[in-house]
Amino acid sequence: MLALNLNDFIRSFSLYDALVQFQSQGVDLTKTYLRRAFYGKQGGRNPFIYEHVVPASVIREQLIANRRNHEKIKEILSNTGQVAVILREEDKKLRKAGLAFKMPEDWSFGDDLLARYDTVGVVLSDKFLNVTGAICR
Repeated sequence: MLALNLNDFIRSFSLYDALVQFQSQGVDLTKTYLRRAFYGKQGGRNPFIYEHVVPASVIREQLIANRRNHEKIKEILSNTGQVAVILREEDKKLRKAGLAFKMPEDWSFGDDLLARYDTVGVVLSDKFLNVTGAICR
């Protein structure tokens, strides 16, 4: 069985609009921050949300479908661990398009991981936010 320590995922990439928001708040992308400093799903005070690039529900379905193929499981987990930092407004776009918990209809594993964002017009930044600490739920 392949063990996955989610706490080892310490880098998140931010989408362009989130990057602009980080810059306006004086966030230094060369520093490491506690993960909870930018998590805003609860309470509404923070404009940021952490989000799996490929929704966890899609990953889970693939893991179950391939549960007897350890190489395929390793491939799925190795290629789908990315987390994005998005703004609440961008999350609303995904939800409105029905893409909060799924990928576009024509998407399959191996295709562009950012297809959901492309579909709703959210642009990815090439900058990384270094985070550490417990996974936020």
